[in-house]
Amino acid sequence: MECSDCHCEEAAADEAIPTPCIGDCFVGCGLLAMTVARLTRLYICGNMQAHGPEAPRLWPGACCVSVVCSVFQRGGEISSREVRLNQEIRAREIRLIDETGKQLGIYPVREAMQIADEKGLDLVEVAPNANPPVCRLMDYGKYLYERTKKEREDRRGQRIIEIKEVRLRPKIGEHDMGVKVRQMRTFLSDGAKVRVRVRFRGREITHPEVARDLLGHITDSLGDAATVEQQPLMDGKTMIMLLAPGPALKQPGAADHSG
Repeated sequence: MECSDCHCEEAAADEAIPTPCIGDCFVGCGLLAMTVARLTRLYICGNMQAHGPEAPRLWPGACCVSVVCSVFQRGGEISSREVRLNQEIRAREIRLIDETGKQLGIYPVREAMQIADEKGLDLVEVAPNANPPVCRLMDYGKYLYERTKKEREDRRGQRIIEIKEVRLRPKIGEHDMGVKVRQMRTFLSDGAKVRVRVRFRGREITHPEVARDLLGHITDSLGDAATVEQQPLMDGKTMIMLLAPGPALKQPGAADHSG
């Protein structure tokens, strides 16, 4: 029987559909607000440690926006650089090294920053875990430019060595052997390594000495143009040998004798 006062049947029907709590909707926002507040407090404390009582008064909202943007844009890191420099240094005192590598002693961080400003340099924290942290005077922009330039030159100087493969049969003819040897010489003159593979069929595998003699003949034909980097060995139903460019091809103009 339906109760006209409390509408029991309607209440029972409503219980079948879960109703979210309004407070649960703010759990994520609350956690985010707590994180922002903590980051802001750390930011302000670091600013006070770096500048002392004369630290500039920062609007808390601006601190929140700055910190949150830094966290979300840089993957949880306050600074995307590997080191701290200038106003980012949080220690009260640091061990200072000048631009020539000379140790100047222990300085308050504000005095060290004044020295850096007078010389037109940056104060870079190079050893943050030392006690006190070690900082150096340098032109950080120039340092990054030179490091990037050096890395680019190193990558340009690297040479990828290719490995070419030449396949033979134990009963290869003399003419075909000459073609294969010239092909190997061309690969070696281009700076590539050559993997020579002799493939066996049927009962040919019972006579590996035939393939070994064939590879030895190839080595003799190439002469100083090739160096045996890996001696002949069995690899399944094949025998392989690895050749590298020899001393004759490393001399200037040696590539012209590839014929």
